Amino acid sequence: AIPVGKYQVGVTAAADGPEMDPEAAMKASMESEDGSAGGSDSAIPTKYASPAGSGLSFEVKEGDDLETTIQRVIRIDADVIFADAMSDAETAKIIFAKQKEIAFISEFAARDTAQGLAKLLEWVGDPQIVVDGLHAIVSQKLLRVLCNDCKQAFRPNPKLLKKVGLPPKTKVLYRPGQPDPEDPEDEPCEVCGGLGYFGRAGMFEMLEMTDGMREAILGGADVAAIKSKMREERMPSFQSEGLRLVAE
Repeated sequence: AIPVGKYQVGVTAAADGPEMDPEAAMKASMESEDGSAGGSDSAIPTKYASPAGSGLSFEVKEGDDLETTIQRVIRIDADVIFADAMSDAETAKIIFAKQKEIAFISEFAARDTAQGLAKLLEWVGDPQIVVDGLHAIVSQKLLRVLCNDCKQAFRPNPKLLKKVGLPPKTKVLYRPGQPDPEDPEDEPCEVCGGLGYFGRAGMFEMLEMTDGMREAILGGADVAAIKSKMREERMPSFQSEGLRLVAE
């Protein structure tokens, strides 16, 4: 990643050709120590070599702003730019203005993918530019996992299953294990220390810019309508993924 004013930019290219799928580029960055675009406190070199092994390198010029830096990256035939977190309309507009020339991977704060899309639409100001340039939005949350050594099974009430949206055939659910207060010899779980939870699991949702989603956005869909379209097209959501994790 290269610091450019308040931004950081990472550059990557395919090892055996000019085209590189953005998802493959993201995987390459995760596997490389130099490919991350997050705002690290560590010193960042002014010269960047591609983690994809193509020999591509890029050196920042003092005084260059983000737009100038992006244009220079495009000229060296890079395939993907990993941009630091977007935080304002100015940055979003610069990135989307160049999306036809190079792929971008970035991040920004939002409650979920639908709220994130609404924020991008507000920042960019033109729905057509957003639907033409956006491939997908992925959001994640970390959940505490019940301790396998002490979790307690129980038979759920059919009304509870219906309320939370679990299948009626669900026969068993689990809750955190707790020592029996009436049994002085019942000690806390040695694995989780009596917390009832041990470890965490990732929960993800993804909003993909399908033809149906594109049509909904251009038709003026609000956050609720965007979420409805996600359910209609069976895109992974926090609700569906959460229910799946509970059922498992």
